[in-house]
Parts: sequence; structure tokens; C-alpha cells
Amino acid sequence: MVNLAYPTAPAEVIEQLSVSSFIEGLRDPEIGQLVRLARHKSISEALAQALEIEAAKQASRGTGKVRQVKTYQYQDRERKMQKPNKNLIDSIKDVLEKFNYGQNS
Repeated sequence: MVNLAYPTAPAEVIEQLSVSSFIEGLRDPEIGQLVRLARHKSISEALAQALEIEAAKQASRGTGKVRQVKTYQYQDRERKMQKPNKNLIDSIKDVLEKFNYGQNS
């Protein structure tokens, strides 16, 4: 597209405009800043570095996973909480059945 916009410009100018346009088109401002600071002479160098930075960022995002660990004390408390809940659920079911029976008759 740069060649179409500036058909008479020297090749060096076209390449520099291509690099500049590429950097402006990057969605991630951090990647754009890093590629701009490298002052690449060709679009292929700028593209290669942008791809490397993006791959490194994606690889480093996956290392922050946290695994849940339950202790025995927590599990015992959880079991104790489930028993009253089961009784409560059974009581609610009984009330609903009686209510439905009264509505049907």
C-alpha cells in the first residue's frame, strides 16, 4: 500500500514508511513501543521482533496458575455443613410436596 501511495519515493523511504505504518497498526501498545525503540530498517525485522515479543508475552502468561489446596480441617467443616443442608433440603421438599398435594385436592 505504501508503494501505491508513494510510487516515486526511493526504496529506503518506502521501507521506513512501511515499518512506521506497521508499528502504528499494532494493537498492543507495549509491543509497539518495544519495536519502535529497536529502530528497525526493514519491515521483516520489525515483524519478526513483534512476533517474538508476542510469543514471549503469551508464554509468560501461562505460568501464573494457582492450584487450590484444601486442608483436612476445612474438609471436615465442609462435611459438617453438608449434613444440616441435606436435612434442610429434605424438609423443604416435604413442605413443597404437602403444598402441591393441597393445591391438587
